[in-house]
Amino acid sequence: LFFFQYEVVASDFGTTGIIDLPTARMMSDGDLKATISYQDIANIYNITYQATPWLESTFRYTIFNPSNPIRNSSIPDGLNDRSYSVKIKLVNERKYIPQLAIGIKDLLGTGAWSSEYLVASKKFDNLDLSLGIGWGRLSEEGTIKNPLTYFSDNFSNRYEGNPLSAGGKYGGKLRTNSFFKGNQVGLFGGLKYNLANT
Repeated sequence: LFFFQYEVVASDFGTTGIIDLPTARMMSDGDLKATISYQDIANIYNITYQATPWLESTFRYTIFNPSNPIRNSSIPDGLNDRSYSVKIKLVNERKYIPQLAIGIKDLLGTGAWSSEYLVASKKFDNLDLSLGIGWGRLSEEGTIKNPLTYFSDNFSNRYEGNPLSAGGKYGGKLRTNSFFKGNQVGLFGGLKYNLANT
């Protein structure tokens, strides 16, 4: 029997991850975390809750182009976005098996950050390595054909019309018509190394 314990870090999007990328790691059951990320492209405010040992959920509020003077104009909420994301643990890590998780960013939302992913994380001593495959915004540099298109051509086209309309005008609809769709997918990865205490 093997046990693993990690210091879990939130990504800029609130989900457990590395910088902007998700990992298969989760917080402890019942944990609640609030994070803020300030960037040139957007300020991102997150509340993440580990609802069950296998379900992590994140409510996100994004202010795009925060230094842009149009934000202070009379346009109501013109550059702001509300969204909801989930990550589900599929497999627990074992000695020779990585932890595996599947996630959907902007499950509810306008689709500004829309992406889906399958990610695996494995610890090797002090090194925690994560590798994943992503759709949507996680495939923008994608060079690999979407493997789901081999099963159905319905997975070829991600959107019909404006991508930001997938979740409805105000982001209140499930954007199920775009899940895991698109001609290409992207591969992503990251690593975390814990320095030994001296």
